[in-house]
Amino acid sequence: MRKIVFLLMLVVTLCCAVPVLAGGVSISATDIEPLLVREDFNYVYSNKLPVTKSSVSYLAQYQIVYVTIENGMSKPVNVNPGYFTLASSARKSYSFSSEMFGLKRKLPWMKLHALKATKVLPGTSLEGFLMFDKGEKDEWPVSLYFESPETSGSIPVKLDSKAKYKK
Repeated sequence: MRKIVFLLMLVVTLCCAVPVLAGGVSISATDIEPLLVREDFNYVYSNKLPVTKSSVSYLAQYQIVYVTIENGMSKPVNVNPGYFTLASSARKSYSFSSEMFGLKRKLPWMKLHALKATKVLPGTSLEGFLMFDKGEKDEWPVSLYFESPETSGSIPVKLDSKAKYKK
């Protein structure tokens, strides 16, 4: 039940205006780090596990963004986590963290997958999360810049409506 609610919340969050880049590639980005922290606490309490903040403190070190890419072009689009740069509220730029490939081991309940390098064929989509370092405690993602050989552009990151961002 908990997993279904989590996935429904994610789908609802992602159903917003999607920026379209040059050539017909559309990308949406959503901050999911606050959602993962809430869900991890729910998992720990619902399973009566010893309450630990280890995974929460681990998550708090990163800015985690869920990305959906839809290819409306007539040719494949190369996607790679290294093609994304995050701009944060602290006016800093970050490249992705390779820690994202080990996150599922730290959060066993999580159904989401890290964004993998692949060619997105015409008329298809790709989705997954990206993790970026967090230089300051109260920092949050503002926008993603995507640059592949086929297209490039800036994508605003939709923030979690239940999270409290210090502005």
